[in-house]
Amino acid sequence: MSEIQKWLELINLEIKEVVGCTEPACIALSVARAVIELEEAGIEANPAELKVELEISRDVYRNASTVNVPAVKKKGIAAAAAAGLLADSPELNLFLEFNKEDVRQINQLIKSPDWLVAKELERHGVFVRTTVRSGDNWAVVEVAEEHDNVEKVVLNGEVVDTSPRCQRAVIENLEQVREIVWLDDGQLQAVVRDYICKQGEVAELLEVDSEPMARQVEALILQRMAGESLPIQTLTGSGNQGIFVALPLYRRYKEEGKSFLVTALFTVLAQIYFTQRQQRISDTCGLTDKSALSLLAGYLYEKGCSIDKIQAAVDVLREALRGLRCDGAKESCALKGYVAMQAVERMASESALNIYLSEKSI
Repeated sequence: MSEIQKWLELINLEIKEVVGCTEPACIALSVARAVIELEEAGIEANPAELKVELEISRDVYRNASTVNVPAVKKKGIAAAAAAGLLADSPELNLFLEFNKEDVRQINQLIKSPDWLVAKELERHGVFVRTTVRSGDNWAVVEVAEEHDNVEKVVLNGEVVDTSPRCQRAVIENLEQVREIVWLDDGQLQAVVRDYICKQGEVAELLEVDSEPMARQVEALILQRMAGESLPIQTLTGSGNQGIFVALPLYRRYKEEGKSFLVTALFTVLAQIYFTQRQQRISDTCGLTDKSALSLLAGYLYEKGCSIDKIQAAVDVLREALRGLRCDGAKESCALKGYVAMQAVERMASESALNIYLSEKSI
């Protein structure tokens, strides 16, 4: 694999379209895959008669408990699991499929007694172990590391599939981010353009694209958390982070054209770099400890700042936003996005850089 193909594969793996929050989608995906394993083995899998057991990392459990599932418009793990039982395929974007009859059946399942047991594990990051039972038969599906990464499938105690997370390229530092940008022959910029344009078109559809950027980000995140069926481009596993990074880049791309894609590429690669240094989901807000830093890094790269100066500014912004916790995927995420965007815009201004970096050795 060539060097450019390595980075192209990495970016493509980190950008995925999802309707709804990725944590309930992850749960639904695992349930749907378990049902399909039973059906393909010739085992009766009537959704109304199945029993579901979930073991979920604390981060997935928290976010799936607090956000609305699209179409169903209900919060909670039961809504996600019931959606998985009715899904036609085990895809991350499975909430896109449901019609009115599906929603009616999902609501019936949610109200049914004794069909679901959900256990929260003392484990961080992305992890879901789902067991679906049909009489004396059962299927187990494990999703780990990434929201759509099925690592293991077991049918009646026998492992039928193991697919460890593929090894992907690692970005070591912001210096390497710059080197990748210099290396690009246009292929990486094309993927980034597609990502920001698809995200921006959603904002245009909702008619919030003329708002100030912090308000635009707030509005789109708020609707997503409410369970609206919006096709959102996730970045590094997060739809809200995908929104935060893409919308300002899209506005600038529309204003400046192709030349701005260099900055957009730097920003997306910085987001991947900051994510690779942490858990994909954790107790801290990803908008403030990943996406805000990435966007600031991109803006300062566009200004011609040195990597040392970019890193120093990122450190100041990280300090300013430190302490914003993640207490679930909920409406308050929108306000965090608003606050973080304002902080980025302030820190990217020449006057703020001069103030906050004046005492740093760069």
